[in-house]
Amino acid sequence: MLFNADSLNAFVLTARCGSFAGAAQRLNKVPNAIAYNVHKLEEGLGVPLFERQGKQLILTEAGTYFLRRSEMVLEELVD
Repeated sequence: MLFNADSLNAFVLTARCGSFAGAAQRLNKVPNAIAYNVHKLEEGLGVPLFERQGKQLILTEAGTYFLRRSEMVLEELVD
């Protein structure tokens, strides 16, 4: 599965904000678009990245690992 910078950025911001709404606000998108991107990442990876507790999102162990890797990839793209 290939990931693009936009989907990785949406995931990273969701993790940092703790919600799709927070990430959506920072990216000037609707929360459903962010949720869809994250869902497609989870589907492609075959593991949940977040544990959903109401509107709050908690990173899973796989999510924590993927967050570190995503941040590294995005940092490399900027350099």
